[in-house]
Amino acid sequence: MNHYILTIDIGTTSTKAFAFTADGLVLAKYQQPYPTFYQQPNFAEQNPHEILAAVKNSIKHLLKKIGREPLALSFSSAMHSMMAVDANGNCLTPLIIWADNRSELQAEELKNSDLGNEIYQRGGIPIHPMSPVCKLRWLKEKQPKIFKLTAKFISIKEYVCFKLTGEYVIDYSIASATGLLDTENLIWNVRVLQYCQISPHHLSTLCDPEHRLTLLPTSAIELGISINTPIIVGASDGCLANLGSNTLNAGDMAITIGTSGAVRMAASQFKVDQQQRTFCYYLSNKKFIIGGASNNGAVLLNWFGNSLLMSHQSAEDFLRDAFSVASTEGLIFLPYVMGERAPLYDANASGAYIGLTMKHNQAHLKRALIEGICFAIKSIVISVEEVVTPANRISVSGGFIQSQAWVQLVCDVLGKPLEMDSNEDASSVGAAMLGFKALGIEASFAPQSTKVFSPDLSKHEYFKKEFAIFQSLYIALKDDFKKIKQL
Repeated sequence: MNHYILTIDIGTTSTKAFAFTADGLVLAKYQQPYPTFYQQPNFAEQNPHEILAAVKNSIKHLLKKIGREPLALSFSSAMHSMMAVDANGNCLTPLIIWADNRSELQAEELKNSDLGNEIYQRGGIPIHPMSPVCKLRWLKEKQPKIFKLTAKFISIKEYVCFKLTGEYVIDYSIASATGLLDTENLIWNVRVLQYCQISPHHLSTLCDPEHRLTLLPTSAIELGISINTPIIVGASDGCLANLGSNTLNAGDMAITIGTSGAVRMAASQFKVDQQQRTFCYYLSNKKFIIGGASNNGAVLLNWFGNSLLMSHQSAEDFLRDAFSVASTEGLIFLPYVMGERAPLYDANASGAYIGLTMKHNQAHLKRALIEGICFAIKSIVISVEEVVTPANRISVSGGFIQSQAWVQLVCDVLGKPLEMDSNEDASSVGAAMLGFKALGIEASFAPQSTKVFSPDLSKHEYFKKEFAIFQSLYIALKDDFKKIKQL
């Protein structure tokens, strides 16, 4: 009988659950989507009740499908989310996710201050509206009644764990992405808490990602699982993706493109960038993950279809159209439709097509959009390599690997070989690896097969020229983006 760990990855667009054996075999998987609500400009919210239901349904679905209990449940989660709950754990706000830019004024004010610099230098998180620090300040200023009633300010994983176990805990990995933590020393930064006008009592108890929790009797009954099944708190999806893709050695780089995009490298010590372009998050066992994230990944494919074409088109059809033309014919797209995080950290940045002519058609627009995402990823790669070390091995993961043409395009843009292994989902694999380690069980998750993409150097030379234009366009338009936003 194959013993297994059930992993739950609480993502931006869905919750994904996998059942992994200790040798990396996937016994079953399940995915349940949920919407993001954009009720006002710059707002990006989700319903915590829907996400909790998705988590519970995913667990119950896999338990029913497999027919036997897991060794443990292990969690992965998206970062930078924040919500307020009262003394009974009831929601006072929706879940404010990473894509929410409502606190851009608070972020701009903080970024240019000594405290803002300290937050980055000690916490490793660039000042941006994604940061829970900025979200907290916005809530204090704009919704003081709710702020005053709040007993805890928590992320979505904390909310789910509380509902399942009755305990408020936050692992160092998720905490290191809040801006509230002194990441090098793994303690709350008192000066930042004072700025946000909260105390440690408003936050969950810090714990290691391998920390175990116990299910509430009511949760065990509802899920149909033994109360003795341990809950492994787990870590953030980005950090776990490096663990799951086996990119923790010097010179290893992980690139993920899903709803958003990210570039990450591991280090054995806390490192920050003097230009504040990169983050530094904690994984576990004195491993830090340094990198940068883009707001604008595959989410733009849905935006283009829904907002510009006024019709839903699958990602597969979108990419087929995009790669039906050999080039963009000189069309360049700045993909900052949702503002941008790394390396710009500019909430005012917006999308722009440059170079449109009568010869361009819908396929060119789509290809330029995909290329724009690739150029944004390259700009992050450059900054991460400057802070850590040049990459000598790059592993790719995320939804974009379903398109070999897209992976090859990234390869040609970077001019470096890319490895794509057969692991189902890097963050979920990382959660499983962490879970087995927490249980003291030796596990082996070596990929069954690896496909290597090699760059076309002639295309790379062309993309180098196009990338230089891409970079200069943002610099030229940066001030105008801000003026447009102020209109």
